[in-house]
Amino acid sequence: MGHFKNVFCFAFVAVSVFCLTRLYAIVIDGTNDFTDDGRILTTTAGYTNWIHWDSNVLYIGYYGEDVDANIDTTMLLVYLSTNVDSGSAYGEIFDSQRPVLPFKADTVFQYITTNGWRSASWDGTAWNWDNALGVTSNDLKAIGNFLEFSIAKSNLNDTPYLAIYLQFVNSAASYGAIPSGTLADGFKSNPSNFISFGTDIWLTNAVSSSNIYRTNDNVFVLSNNLLAPANYQTNVWGENIVLSNYAADDIGIFKIEFCTNSGIYSTTYTSNTNTPYTSILDTSLLNSGTYQIYSIAYDTRNSLYSTSNILEILSAPDLSITKTVDSIELLSTNFCWPGSLVTYKITYSNLGTGYATNVVIFERIPGQAAYYTNYPGSGTTDWQTEFAHIPNPDQTYDSADYDSAISNIKWVRWKKASLAADEDNKTIFLGVTID
Repeated sequence: MGHFKNVFCFAFVAVSVFCLTRLYAIVIDGTNDFTDDGRILTTTAGYTNWIHWDSNVLYIGYYGEDVDANIDTTMLLVYLSTNVDSGSAYGEIFDSQRPVLPFKADTVFQYITTNGWRSASWDGTAWNWDNALGVTSNDLKAIGNFLEFSIAKSNLNDTPYLAIYLQFVNSAASYGAIPSGTLADGFKSNPSNFISFGTDIWLTNAVSSSNIYRTNDNVFVLSNNLLAPANYQTNVWGENIVLSNYAADDIGIFKIEFCTNSGIYSTTYTSNTNTPYTSILDTSLLNSGTYQIYSIAYDTRNSLYSTSNILEILSAPDLSITKTVDSIELLSTNFCWPGSLVTYKITYSNLGTGYATNVVIFERIPGQAAYYTNYPGSGTTDWQTEFAHIPNPDQTYDSADYDSAISNIKWVRWKKASLAADEDNKTIFLGVTID
């Protein structure tokens, strides 16, 4: 008798919120009158960004030695999102560099260090350089290594929420990006984080408020708020649950968290593209006989997928089997008289709390005897009977040594896809006749 256990497969994420911000009106004259509470460090030493706003205008300031490089292949790109569910996950192509953005941008502003600029909106398939942000010569000024410009609230869809990512780029590298840890300066380097503001940056009074926040992560809190379970499953204690998924586009999976109701089980950061991600939950680290809720969340930097599931951790199956002679029908007073019928009773039980899968019970026909009949006892269902006609057949669940032919039978076996924990003291009967 043997059994094989199946493994169930299925298919996480924190936010850091910090910093209070004030509102200021900035004069666009090339003089830096931004304040320190709007200063944001970049990925490159000596390059600094500032962001402020008043009730109608967003102001962006930038300082770095390449601001006045006067090279038409050196530029600042500012990507903005007013709706995280629309826009492009890919930036503007420049000299074969096309960043995978940390959010979906619906507009982009480009400042070229020859003192030219333009802006575009995403039309669903490409960037449309239609001056979407409406920046004019009165709204921008660059003097030396300092640049400042403004964008009217009305050109940002009057959004109560604003996500921003910006970087310098030239033919050799992406650099000077915000926030400071978002990428490693270099050729074709992709960002992982961005700056976001909410919940209402367009306040009329210059006040500091905890409702005006800045965060460096686009991933919402899922791991601490498990969703309603999608379904129910059971796994035997000690078995592994294999989690596998992949991103179908060039964005790739960035972060995966796996949580049970006892806390975060694991967090993994990846950078794969079109490559299956696999993680394994070892159920031996959980308590048998318990119910666990687990949640899985994938962050592709542009979208989130999450699901929750109820998992019952069962103890392992505990199978037992006995065989006894149930009855003898004699054709004479001699037990060994040819034609006498001997019926064996095979009693089986699953004493554990877990399912046994791919169960096989097998029995050899005794020498000087022939197969006569078999039948299941009361309450015994779903067993499949098979026969072997060779002395030493393979007994595995899908063995080709067994078939349904009732001739020259040397072995009889019964197999069942799964055996529940409540199948106790069930019987199967096998009859043979004496040769």
